[in-house]
This record gives sequence, C-alpha cells and structure tokens, in this order.
Amino acid sequence: MTRVPKQPTVAVARKRRTPAPPEETFLGMPAFRHGAKNALANTQQRRNLRHATGTIRAKRAAVVGEVADWEGLRRAGEDVKNDVLAHLDSYLVQFEEQFTKAGGTVHWASDADEANRIVTDLVRATGADEVVKVKS
Repeated sequence: MTRVPKQPTVAVARKRRTPAPPEETFLGMPAFRHGAKNALANTQQRRNLRHATGTIRAKRAAVVGEVADWEGLRRAGEDVKNDVLAHLDSYLVQFEEQFTKAGGTVHWASDADEANRIVTDLVRATGADEVVKVKS
C-alpha cells in the first residue's frame, strides 16, 4: 500500500464545549496517554488494526463507487444535518409535545451533571442499583 503524506494542518485554538476529561479514568483503566503508549507497543494489535482499517476503507470505497453522485449525496446529507442543528431548539420542543401526547415523559437537563442526576434518580426509582452504558 502506498502512503500519501498528509498535508500539514494548522491547529486553531478554540474553547472546549465540554470539560477536559480527568487524567484518571473509570473502571481502573489507564489514562489515555499511558494506554496509547502500551497499545502502540503491541505489534499484533497494530497489525490487526491496520488490517481492519484497510478492510473498512476498501468496503467504503466499493460502496462509494456504486453511487453515481456520491459527493452530491454526501453534501445533501450534510445540509440536512446542518439545518436540523440550526433549528434543534424548535425540533426538540416539537418532539416533546408529540412524545408527551403519546404518553411519554421528557426530562430536560441544562448540563451533563443534571442529566446524570435525572438518570440516577430514574434508575433508583426502579430499585436498581446498577446501570450499564453502551455506545453504538
């Protein structure tokens, strides 16, 4: 595989939208820089990752090649996403109205700490004492 050098990028300082993660992590995992150093030293893991990344990129390239105007489709999706984000406040209120009408309950939080408190209270109200968070 031929590697094409990346163009240099200019870092732009900007204010974080979320607080910086703590040095220590949850569940006894090492901080990122320590975990990354260990992972980089693991040659088998690096081979596996290189193979998986190559496979994913090849599959993506094949799918992109099947679409007549991939870039136009990508731009249209980006436009939809940007429009939704620009009007998210009204969409969320609309969702709340419709969801509440259907019998659901919407909980609003002003920040992550408040959201965590709401979820904790909801879980405790069920009698559970453990929650598993899954990312998809």
